[in-house]
Amino acid sequence: MEEGHDVKASLSIFMQTVDITSFTSLIKNTKASLESLQEQNGLNIFHEIANSISKEEFLLQFLDILVNEFKERYLEDSEQTIIKMINISTIRDKQTPLLMAIKHNRKKLVKKFVELGADVTMRNVYGQSLVHIAAECGFESILVYLCQVLKLCFSSTDMNGRTPLHVSALEGQTGTGLLLIAWTHDVNIQDLEGFTPLHLAALSQNYKLIRNLLIKNADTTIKDQKDETPLDIAISRENKEIIKLLQRAKCVNYLNPFHKKIGPVSNSYSKFVFYMLFFIFRAGLILIIIIPYLNEIFTFTSVGIFLITFLLFITVNCKDPGYTKNPKKLTLLTLLETYNTEFVCPYCEKRKTKNTRHCHYCQRCVQDLDHHCPWVHNCIGKNNHIWFIFFITFSVFDYAAQCVLGFFYYEDYLKGNFHSIYELRKERKIIGLIISSINAIGLLFVIPVFYLQLRLCWVNKHIKTRAKRKIEISDVVVYKSILEGSDTTSMLEKPFDDWNPQSITNQVSFLAPRIGSMNNISCCQHSTRSIY
Repeated sequence: MEEGHDVKASLSIFMQTVDITSFTSLIKNTKASLESLQEQNGLNIFHEIANSISKEEFLLQFLDILVNEFKERYLEDSEQTIIKMINISTIRDKQTPLLMAIKHNRKKLVKKFVELGADVTMRNVYGQSLVHIAAECGFESILVYLCQVLKLCFSSTDMNGRTPLHVSALEGQTGTGLLLIAWTHDVNIQDLEGFTPLHLAALSQNYKLIRNLLIKNADTTIKDQKDETPLDIAISRENKEIIKLLQRAKCVNYLNPFHKKIGPVSNSYSKFVFYMLFFIFRAGLILIIIIPYLNEIFTFTSVGIFLITFLLFITVNCKDPGYTKNPKKLTLLTLLETYNTEFVCPYCEKRKTKNTRHCHYCQRCVQDLDHHCPWVHNCIGKNNHIWFIFFITFSVFDYAAQCVLGFFYYEDYLKGNFHSIYELRKERKIIGLIISSINAIGLLFVIPVFYLQLRLCWVNKHIKTRAKRKIEISDVVVYKSILEGSDTTSMLEKPFDDWNPQSITNQVSFLAPRIGSMNNISCCQHSTRSIY
């Protein structure tokens, strides 16, 4: 046993120094049993491979050399011997080589250990599964491999009653947290301390996780064992943005269509149907009451504006706003191993380009998504945004024209030389007032939208202009490719060559506040964002 310990120590040094020749020579010439290459605390040669600071490509070579030596020495029993050693846990913290490989983000090593027979159901001393470790460390590709390839449960609990989603929220891991939110049906599960994922996300001050949890119907009224809600935790952290996000909706949120409270969404046709019925009702009144009493010029003008508005409405409703497509049918695991996490949508499980956001109403990603408009029942994005602006513009002209005509007649402004313009009989004056009032109400809703869209167009134009001035001549081509939403080298996943063992240590404490972790409230240019 003592000799095996010494051999293991030497092999560990050879791995650290990437001395493949010495490693091969020692393991082939040693008289010590390969099963004896372990310490009394349970740490064996497979643990050393998983825990080494060398690059993964070299560790795979060391593992192949070790496995081949097992096959040469143990012949038919080699497979069972490897399975036995690769599933040994350390005595103190119950760490298996597979758990260590996951903790150090050794993607290929994890797959190799599984192929060699590593037990994927093993847990550490805290009752955490492989999925818990991947979620806690923020390793998205390993998490997807475990849950979608190995079919491991992502809702199992540890000794504290916490699911992987709880752990991701506590550690502020946005990438794995969003994946688990997308997969999880019930996000209101409480741990043994009464914490929901929303409590822990408020504790780690992760704005993006909180926002997505609220959209997934997270309950803000649940209290933990200290009788605190997520809002109470946010108040104790003094994070104004998160406090505002978790506060209950006020009357102004219902009256102001541009600042609707973040919450569960459903792709309902109710507003679309209401708008269609309102459009038809208004059209009927105009055609029956107003049009017959206008002269030819005003008749053609009024009908023309109305028809153009209707055609633009149909165009905005039917036109593809810029949905992202996945023509190559790449799996989520392949996408995460190929591209940076920010360019992969956890909900659609598709690659997305810059300035692409996910619409929770349509359950699809849209390029340059401005907002989802329930009145036209479609997203407003790259392909139909200009048509939407035209639609809003002509809606303003339409509502304003009909409102003014009705109001002028009711106030008897149309007399004398103007009598031929508008000739309703006196008993229909009240109907003219109703038409004027209906169009005035419509105008009150349309004008703010019209103003906001013009303002956003102006702001985004200046943002692009300033960005162009800051970019050097050598970067113009890269900037152009980004604006066009094409693939760039920045989208590709960087190779994990510069691995630093210090980087895996999560710096988010359970008690210490996290500074500057707002996670980019908006991931694109200025946009309407809220739903009206």
